[in-house]
Amino acid sequence: MYVCICKKQTFMKHTFKINFYLKRSVIRKNGKMPVVMRIIINGERTDVHLPIDICSSMWSVEFGRASGKTDEARQVNVFLEQVHATLFTYYRQSLVEGVIVTAKGLKQRFVQLGVQPQTLLSIFRKHNDDAYLMAKSEGISMSTYKKYDLAFRRVEQFIVKQGKTDIQLCHLDMCFINDYELFLRTDCKLGINMAAKMLQILKKVVLLARNLGIINFNPFLNHHTKREEIGIRYLTWSELERIKQKEITIPRLAFVRDLFVFSSYTGLSYADIRKLSECHISSFKNGSLWIMQNRTKTGHL
Repeated sequence: MYVCICKKQTFMKHTFKINFYLKRSVIRKNGKMPVVMRIIINGERTDVHLPIDICSSMWSVEFGRASGKTDEARQVNVFLEQVHATLFTYYRQSLVEGVIVTAKGLKQRFVQLGVQPQTLLSIFRKHNDDAYLMAKSEGISMSTYKKYDLAFRRVEQFIVKQGKTDIQLCHLDMCFINDYELFLRTDCKLGINMAAKMLQILKKVVLLARNLGIINFNPFLNHHTKREEIGIRYLTWSELERIKQKEITIPRLAFVRDLFVFSSYTGLSYADIRKLSECHISSFKNGSLWIMQNRTKTGHL
């Protein structure tokens, strides 16, 4: 990994790498070998002995991870992903704080603080908190934020259904995604496209975690979201006239009908009608009235 830092026209190029390997000179009584992490920063290297060991036959020298699909191999790899994500987080924090980063310094910080695994709901909350601030400053629409909030609650409900309060990001896999998609379609009774939207938001949050260095894999890599093509439905002129002329005795429904007819004639969307006020009505010399309002979706008239 290469990180370039620019400060007061001074340029520094950092090289940062983490490797895992077996210390083959040490064999435990159970026949296993300890796993060692090597931290390399700008050519300086230091080793950290991790509290796990594994049989050499289960270790992939090429990938620096446990091989196979056994529970033991999975547990070892999950722990190594946590360690990798934690080291990367400490490294980035040190750069942001302006601290001179060394391999020994990073090792000391890791030994003192240990592994701090990040969870899905914690990064989801951070994503939504930032989205709310963006919505308040009109960087995004409030309706977009509400979709994010709904997506968070759906994921939280799914995790609770599994008997958990949260899930570590390094535990996310295709099984979790498929089970969550099934939960959306069955328990939440969502259609194909709405379920796809919820999955799209979850994927956005997971990719955020990867871009921040919290995880170094994409669990959505082989997942293909299904969508259903929906034909555009429209009313004929006679059908619109029937709606317009229909007598409705309930004031609330009559008002909704009037807004629908008004939208049909003007082409204004629901979001535009919500913002419509008298200041958007302009009178021309011939007495005609015109709506002068920027569209919410495009920002143009």
